[in-house]
Amino acid sequence: MNRLKKILSGEILQNEFLKKNIKFLIFIFLLFFCFVILEAIGDFKVAKIQKINSEIAELRENYVYVSSELMQLSLMNNVQKEIEDKNMGLEIISKPPLILQIKNNETDKKKK
Repeated sequence: MNRLKKILSGEILQNEFLKKNIKFLIFIFLLFFCFVILEAIGDFKVAKIQKINSEIAELRENYVYVSSELMQLSLMNNVQKEIEDKNMGLEIISKPPLILQIKNNETDKKKK
C-alpha cells in the first residue's frame, strides 16, 4: 500500500535511481511501443496473405472448372452436335481436300 501511495503522489519520480536511468527507461518504453506496432503490422499482413491465398485457391478451382468445360465443348462429337442443332448446313467431309497444282512455264524455267 505504501508503494502505491508513493507512485500516486509522485514521490517515485524524485527517486535517484529513476532520475539516473530516465533515458534508459524511455528507450525501453519506445522499444516496447515499436514491438507492439510491428506485431500489429505483422498480424495485418498475415491476414492479408491468407485472404490472397484463399482467392488464389478459388481462382484455381474456377480455372479447372472452366478448362474442363472448354475441353468438353471442343470435343469433335460436341462440336458436331452443336452444328447439327443450329442447322448451319455444315457436313463432315469423308475425303481429304484436293490439292491443286498449277504448272506455269515461266516458273518452271526460273527454277531450272
